[in-house]
Amino acid sequence: MDAAKAIVWFSQQSGINIETCVAIPTTSGTGSEVTSACVISDPDKGIKYPLFNNALYPDMAILDPELVVSVPPQITANTGMDVLTHALEAWVSPHASDFTDALAEKAAKLVFQYLPTAVEKGDCVATRGKMHNASTLAGMAFSQAGLGLNHAIAHQLGGQFHLPHGLANALLLTTVIRFNAGVPRAAKRYARMAKACGFCPAEANDVAAINALIQQIELLKQRCALPSLAVALKEGRSDFSARIPAMVQAALADVTLRTNPRPVNAEAIRELLEELL
Repeated sequence: MDAAKAIVWFSQQSGINIETCVAIPTTSGTGSEVTSACVISDPDKGIKYPLFNNALYPDMAILDPELVVSVPPQITANTGMDVLTHALEAWVSPHASDFTDALAEKAAKLVFQYLPTAVEKGDCVATRGKMHNASTLAGMAFSQAGLGLNHAIAHQLGGQFHLPHGLANALLLTTVIRFNAGVPRAAKRYARMAKACGFCPAEANDVAAINALIQQIELLKQRCALPSLAVALKEGRSDFSARIPAMVQAALADVTLRTNPRPVNAEAIRELLEELL
């Protein structure tokens, strides 16, 4: 879908008018069918370029859960974690609103409830439909509110080591939550999400609520059989440290970083990358 969206946009800039762009997702992950974003990869340079422009909105989105029942468990897990990351980053974004909150909260709840079943019983059309809906809801949320540090670094892990995008996001998610929770507004937002999902009592303090959210994310990753970064990197683990400086600079330039709830500098990104191993 991202390739089709980019073709439409670049064609318009070249004076070629493609009248209609219809987006039909075949994974429950990117939400690209309803967003003004697309990601273009340059495998030679090891870089992923996220693009944002209103011209990238498709004219129509068609959600058919029958198209995702054959998606393998690992891809289902990876793309589902991408949905959760979209929802949580939109939720804590400085640009979040009542409208994006409603979308992000519902998307997150659907992922926690239905992703394990989608991974374990992929032929369940009803469950696939719920995850398809979650993906689109989260896409609508982040298209308005933006993303953050999680995606800024995940793009580098994908570009440098060819990790699946959703897996890269999943590996970063709890580490980024702990970092962002260092500012009061984000901490309160994460705590509110934990309570909305029923992970802790309503009277729990922010620290306890955030820990409950992190615990549930880790449990979700376990149920989905996601590997550790060391396992996912395979032979790339040997030069991970050497690539950190390049990843830091690329992450700082990533457009998704603009809506992170906590200010980020090179040292913070370096420490986060080192912590992953």
